[in-house]
Amino acid sequence: MKYTTLLFIFLLSLTYVSVFGQSKSTEASVTWAEEQKESRRSSLGEVIGRNKNGIYVAKAEYGLLRVTNFTLEHYDDNMKLVKSHEHELKGGRMKKFYVGTMMVGDQIYLFTSVKDKAKKKNYFYVQTVNMKTMRMNDDAKKMSTVDFDGSIAANSGAFDFELSRDKSKVLVINTFPFKKNQPAKYGLSVFDKDFKKLYSKNVKLSTSDKLFDVQDFRIDNEGNVHVLGKLFFEKRKDTRKGEVNYQHQLLSYYDALERVEKNTIRVNDKYLNDMQIAIDKNGDFACGGFYSSNASDNVDGTFWLKLDGETTEIISENYKEFDIDFITQNVKERVKKKLEKKEKKGKSIELYKFQLDEIIFHGDGGAVLVGEQYYVSVLTSTDANGRTTTTYIYNYRDIIVVKISGEGEIEWAEKIPKRQVSRNDGGFYSSYQLSIVKDKLYFIFNDNEKNLTNEGDGKLKNFTGDKESLTVLVTMDDKGQQKKEALFNVREAEVIIRPKVGDQIGLREAIIFGQKKKKQRVAKIDFK
Repeated sequence: MKYTTLLFIFLLSLTYVSVFGQSKSTEASVTWAEEQKESRRSSLGEVIGRNKNGIYVAKAEYGLLRVTNFTLEHYDDNMKLVKSHEHELKGGRMKKFYVGTMMVGDQIYLFTSVKDKAKKKNYFYVQTVNMKTMRMNDDAKKMSTVDFDGSIAANSGAFDFELSRDKSKVLVINTFPFKKNQPAKYGLSVFDKDFKKLYSKNVKLSTSDKLFDVQDFRIDNEGNVHVLGKLFFEKRKDTRKGEVNYQHQLLSYYDALERVEKNTIRVNDKYLNDMQIAIDKNGDFACGGFYSSNASDNVDGTFWLKLDGETTEIISENYKEFDIDFITQNVKERVKKKLEKKEKKGKSIELYKFQLDEIIFHGDGGAVLVGEQYYVSVLTSTDANGRTTTTYIYNYRDIIVVKISGEGEIEWAEKIPKRQVSRNDGGFYSSYQLSIVKDKLYFIFNDNEKNLTNEGDGKLKNFTGDKESLTVLVTMDDKGQQKKEALFNVREAEVIIRPKVGDQIGLREAIIFGQKKKKQRVAKIDFK
């Protein structure tokens, strides 16, 4: 009787997993791992990657301003948890911090920093992970050191790392302690794929910390390092007296970081208010983003620049102004008429606060730019007793997709309507997750079920996270045509996905992560 009961429970669990794992989508299927109960301070830190043995993720538990411990997990292809190991980051005189992971081939590399308050030193380490036990191997290697003598422990510098396109080089970036009115200073160290140091150099990026804002660090396949930043002319403000107060500057370090080339990226009549940089397969630079004809952070159109990888000079440049039809797409009729009336009077109409997130290269030399409308509103109120309350409203709205041809021409731009507005949560469940399968783009995000039947009239309902909310999948082809369908609803999943932390792990696979209160679930998406 005992074995019969166990068999029945086992078969029932298989049936549940199978039915639950079925997606409502015609484009993708969902396979969920078992639900886990975790601390409310815990969440997915990052999707590490996959190999022939399965899928690897890192979860982190957050305390005040830092990760207090993290857990490495290994799932098989059916999303069954194979192994999990929690790593505690102890306090005391030697404080250890989780920085991140990197998977190259079949090996996971773990990056941590250790702060020694007594010696006033901050150390950066890499070590391998035992792929069977998920424990750290005893092979920690010191990669870099920051001396914060003369500064408090809270101003002890920081570390980051970047991988080259072909995964043959690793860049480690030291951010040195901030010193008022002193030049911004960084440490750049280049390693090969076995973490043997090739060369390093401390560099000053501008005359003052306050005047240079680093946007991106990039390392190419040859080990050259490139830094994109905003150099402000006077005070750290985008505009002064109605004029643009900064320029984008690219600093490229060649010849083992000994030779630096500086290039200012600007065009005569455009205000490039948001930019990303990437290195293509030929070693040239691609810069894409949004521009405004006025000195504002609103958006008139999109741009695409190609820079020579050796001279950093502009090879080609293309711009596409967003027309009235595009700007008024998916807006309410009342707002549309107001914008059309404004345009007829010859006034400028712009999109409000879009930011470029990704540059995705195509095999033909073209690319896709993906951005999102994002901004934070602040409301302050005072009650009858004089108590002041500040509310932060996080707005994650429409997605913009721009297609660049192999010749560098801007072919089309499309909007995906979305409305995610939340309060005092940092947009925890907002934004989107993107996967690329051949010539299709797959966008996953949380939505209100009533928006599935939206006819493009701008009457979008806000995502609220209630039981009738949906996780949706929007499929976009290479012509910009899109199809939207439900992936699953919150009531079925019992968790709400966090699009910001999911990631693609294979040619047709992605990992999503959901949580609600203490419930957590990891799932695999297979695109058909």
